[in-house]
Amino acid sequence: MTVLRRCYNQSVQVSTWQKPLIIRNIKLGYGGIPVVDDFNLTVTPREIHALAGENGAGKTTVLKAVAGLITQMSGCIEIPADDQSKESRVGFVLQHDVLPSNMTLGACVACAALAAGQSSTVDSNQQLLTRVGLLQPLGIRVSDLTMHQRQLLQVACALASKPAMLLLDEPTAVMSHTDAVHFWKLIQAEVANGLTVIIATHKLEDILEYCSHVTVMRSGELVLTRQVNDVTLADIISGMAPPANSETKFIGKPEKRFSDEPLVRISGNGAQLDIHENEIHGLAGLDGSGYTSWLKALALTRQDGLSVTVRQESIDSKSIATRRKMRIGYIPADRHMEGMITSEPLDHNMTFGQLPDSPFDEWLPLRRNSDAAKASAIVDAYDVRPRDVTRNLDTLSGGNQQKFMVGRELERNNEIIVIDQPTRGLDRAASSGVTQKLLTKSLQTGTAILVYSDDLTFLINTCDTISVVSSGQLVQTRPSREWTEKSLVEAIV
Repeated sequence: MTVLRRCYNQSVQVSTWQKPLIIRNIKLGYGGIPVVDDFNLTVTPREIHALAGENGAGKTTVLKAVAGLITQMSGCIEIPADDQSKESRVGFVLQHDVLPSNMTLGACVACAALAAGQSSTVDSNQQLLTRVGLLQPLGIRVSDLTMHQRQLLQVACALASKPAMLLLDEPTAVMSHTDAVHFWKLIQAEVANGLTVIIATHKLEDILEYCSHVTVMRSGELVLTRQVNDVTLADIISGMAPPANSETKFIGKPEKRFSDEPLVRISGNGAQLDIHENEIHGLAGLDGSGYTSWLKALALTRQDGLSVTVRQESIDSKSIATRRKMRIGYIPADRHMEGMITSEPLDHNMTFGQLPDSPFDEWLPLRRNSDAAKASAIVDAYDVRPRDVTRNLDTLSGGNQQKFMVGRELERNNEIIVIDQPTRGLDRAASSGVTQKLLTKSLQTGTAILVYSDDLTFLINTCDTISVVSSGQLVQTRPSREWTEKSLVEAIV
């Protein structure tokens, strides 16, 4: 996304981005309710400045203010002018893309350039896609891309506008390790050529490896700003959470005993994946490895080459509606496109993805009697902030949206749950909280859970069994205690 901003200090005649971006004592909020207060930040030219903090700390809100998408309630944002005192151009790569699904890749890049008054050609657009790591022809449509490919397209569109500053909101959350490494090399090269970058990320190791400065936020306030060379991982973590919550409590995985007969069996390509009652079975694999087919075969519809039985009964011909009535729940990876209606409040979103109990029940999302009580219970149990179920979902941070969606499905009376990327956009404490909720769900209700995550630590800490998928096939299945992150990476690649 490209945003044109008028410079606040028009009288200053300087070369492009030779002056710092300065944020002074800003207060930001939604609907008159402040979520960021008395925040200060200085970003020098040609640096990668990271914003760290728990979900809801205010990182995205600050980025939106710099981009001009929201107006500060008080305070000042000083964006340097270029050497002709023209409007400074800021590129913004959103955590959730707003790309039109029916447009082609070439059209998206060309429109981004045109909107910023930049020229482009078919060759230059293709070269830009290749540069960001999107090895797709210009003629395919956005709807044909995976989530991580759409993220790369957002980066390409932002760079097509030739911005002086690039704002990045959790850009690598949907990327594999290989894609993320390529992404960071690209950003470093752009910074070397004069770009200034502010990035909000939960991947703290990336901050230490790739960024020059880090600012830690907590509950909308600044905690610390330091050069990365002068800060440790422990400093960042302790700054993100209050002292009482700085140590993540982990209940550990209890030993489980499974029956001989699995509750679910997914067969295909000469292999089978069994899931027992109260078992958490993890899937690991690179993007494009075919793991999604194994998830969809159980949660959605029949997939080529795969067959699914539940209690020895085939469900291949069952509709999605029938599967929901069979108490097979589903948490998708793309919470905006498939999981929720962000323009609706939390309580109205309670019914999304769930069938009515009878044909006479009112349908979502505008039912007369909202599920406010159920939504409030989830908000409390899953630490969704702010604790107001009448707020629209799009006013919450991505991490808090994710916690609400996960909580909504886990609190339903499901016998089987399929989960794709449960901790996407979550900080460490929230990820640990999801682990505990999954463990509790499987133990107390006997629910069988199939979960994919690209967070290998999460899989090892959460799952009883982990299977690796490559080229659509199961290549290895072992108890999680027999896996290490290193051995999982070796099996995946």
